[in-house]
Amino acid sequence: ENAEVYYFENDPETETDRAQVMEAVARDTTVAVTAEHLRQNDASRERRAAASQGVHPFEEPGCQPVHFFNGLEIVYDWCQRVMGQSMQKEDLLRRASAELGGGLLEVRFPSADEGFQTVSLAEVDQYWGQVRVEDVVEPGRCRNLSRADKEHRRALFVAAVKLRSVGYVDGRNEPSAVQLLRAKRNFVASQRLARLSVGKSFARKPPEVKAGNYMQALHELVQQRWGGVGVGSLKDVLKYTSWAVPGAGGFSASVSVAPLGKAFEGDSQPSKKAAEQSAAQKAYNNVVAQSDSLF
Repeated sequence: ENAEVYYFENDPETETDRAQVMEAVARDTTVAVTAEHLRQNDASRERRAAASQGVHPFEEPGCQPVHFFNGLEIVYDWCQRVMGQSMQKEDLLRRASAELGGGLLEVRFPSADEGFQTVSLAEVDQYWGQVRVEDVVEPGRCRNLSRADKEHRRALFVAAVKLRSVGYVDGRNEPSAVQLLRAKRNFVASQRLARLSVGKSFARKPPEVKAGNYMQALHELVQQRWGGVGVGSLKDVLKYTSWAVPGAGGFSASVSVAPLGKAFEGDSQPSKKAAEQSAAQKAYNNVVAQSDSLF
């Protein structure tokens, strides 16, 4: 009465059908992996390795590699930990406006020194040279990537290599503790990455300088280029510093433009106001020249 009974129910007809299907698949040579397929796969891997020699992946002895698929994660991690905020892929990428084709212009990431470092499209193209994404990545892994996805990952890979090369991330592809601390200290809240779009209207029509008032023109230029995209209030974006010039009886001044991470010093002038105007003129001309160089 304590016996355990195990009961297995097998439908003979169902099992026979399954066996016939398996036999048919086994006989179908179109789904078989042939020696030719294996040879072609081996040859494809060899071609990719030869084509990408020294370009992809980025490898150093005893370190984790940087490659096409983890570059995005490496750059994201650095930016998020420095800036203390989440972001989208587009937050790292500066693109031209739709009317100019919407092409990628550069990748930006916060620097451990000051402001942001950039990797321009020209740098990306120079790094890759004649090597294509298809030369280094298994075809199956690229199949579901759009052209834009490939373009983004191609650029972010080069940015990740730069992070490693300058020591911002270590051999494990983790942010360096020392560099991360420096970057956090140098990061200004008003320097949040913004989705910047450069259009024809800005490139060709910077604000007019009226009656030599470069401070007002620079004010308008900053609003035009960065206004409404999360760079903080204008007093945080433009900061003027002036000082007396010993022995000369005049003044000098500089203005820092936070989104650029740069300060511009003007020429010595007889008054503090004139010195600030001179600094504003230097900054205004620099920002306009940078914008013109994108087209």
